[in-house]
Amino acid sequence: MSSNGNLLQMVFDGVWETGEMIFKYFTKEEVKKAPLEIFFEKVGLCNKDQEYPKLVEKVVKKNKEIYKVQCPIGLGKSDFKKHADALEVFLGKDVEIKSTKGFIYIEMTFL
Repeated sequence: MSSNGNLLQMVFDGVWETGEMIFKYFTKEEVKKAPLEIFFEKVGLCNKDQEYPKLVEKVVKKNKEIYKVQCPIGLGKSDFKKHADALEVFLGKDVEIKSTKGFIYIEMTFL
């Protein structure tokens, strides 16, 4: 009878350790965010409901990247322009901010 108890304990320990390994894997794995999303969170570029701008599309051209950003209600082009200098330093690129058809376009020129 004692050998059955040990077998059950070994099975339980194996299942427990497997569960711990899976848990550790998923808790250490961070969701990769775009540099713009990280910047928005760090500078607190959000509305009163704590909604942050969302990156919709990224277009890469010959010497620039253009990011199309959807803004939550309450944010506009002027909010982005306030942080343009900090964004240039963060990314190491020249930044130009435009707005068209309800979206903000952030153009980054490679230095």
